Amino acid sequence: MKELNQETESKLTKPQLQNVINDHIQNENELNEVFAMMINGLMYSERQVFLGEDQTEGNKGNGYRMASRSGIGSRLQIKIPRDRMGVFRPVILFRDA
Repeated sequence: MKELNQETESKLTKPQLQNVINDHIQNENELNEVFAMMINGLMYSERQVFLGEDQTEGNKGNGYRMASRSGIGSRLQIKIPRDRMGVFRPVILFRDA
């Protein structure tokens, strides 16, 4: 599935988005791709909030690092966002013990 640009994303209604997802998840690999897109989106949004609240000057987004996690029957390829100071850790992947 081609990634939607921000303008298109904001114009989709919930039923339209559901139809796009339903059309896309015809097999196991495509379902994993949808999960990976959701996880990537959540981590990106979390980093935006984190950087907005960060009081330290100079800390900004600094790309992503690739990782692999267990999915449904196969591995998910995800992009974990980074920050310049190396202190951002997405809650969805890392939790305090």
